[in-house]
Amino acid sequence: GARIPLFGRDISKLKSAADDNFKDKVFLFECDILDEKEICLFFEKTKKKFGKIDAVVNTVGEFCELKIDKISSKSIDQMCNSNFKSVVIPSKVAINVLDKGSTIVNFGSYIINNKNVGSGKALYLAFKSALDGFSRVFSVKKKKKGIRVVCLEPATVSNFATKDFLKYINPNSL
Repeated sequence: GARIPLFGRDISKLKSAADDNFKDKVFLFECDILDEKEICLFFEKTKKKFGKIDAVVNTVGEFCELKIDKISSKSIDQMCNSNFKSVVIPSKVAINVLDKGSTIVNFGSYIINNKNVGSGKALYLAFKSALDGFSRVFSVKKKKKGIRVVCLEPATVSNFATKDFLKYINPNSL
């Protein structure tokens, strides 16, 4: 019974994720997750189409193994965009359209609780830790408005880019 809006930069990938049997329950919108104006438009159109938004689920993230001595300004920007800004921007924008009783779910990573992290995971760990902190502060602030903010921190989730994907969590089980 859920109605699901999806957005992303590539409409063809969005279409491949949507089942034709549920066309009336899925809304696809092409936009850049880092463009606040485009995200505002997405939420406005979603609310107009479905009447309300009960939950926002931010699942964007990217892992890149990069040793500390190989970190560049470009890699910092890329990991920040993929693992932090891509969640912060939609969360911030969503607050303007969510009603009391709504939920924002941010996907972090279990890595922030891992005590034995190799140097190749420094950037990923840094931005997932920042996301955890943001979600905690945002949760306290939005609780007063009746909006719940949670940060889930699963282990590695299998996707098309995950090496040895059978070893990891199936997205459907989440």
